[in-house]
Amino acid sequence: AQVLLEKAETTLQKIRGEIDDASSKGAVTVEKGSAMLSRVDSVLAQVRNLKAELDAVASKLDATDNTAGLVNTGKGRLVKEIDRIAVDIDRLTADIKKSGLKLNLDIF
Repeated sequence: AQVLLEKAETTLQKIRGEIDDASSKGAVTVEKGSAMLSRVDSVLAQVRNLKAELDAVASKLDATDNTAGLVNTGKGRLVKEIDRIAVDIDRLTADIKKSGLKLNLDIF
């Protein structure tokens, strides 16, 4: 999950750069570019928060006082968050493509 989130973060940062570049060149309107950047930043914040949460869970699992309950209660919610972020990224990239902006990057 951590690797997936790192790839998502890298991809979102590249998308952000492409949108910034397109906005500065006039390929998209300032309003549309700002809206797309806002969405990218929102999803990027979700990815970073989930990464921090996964790090916290991993450190608890590495500790000597971990329990099976921690694994069971944490895993379901974390997997749902990862799935939700993946859907958000898919929607964002679909909207970007629909707007006519061509991105030159690999989406994981």
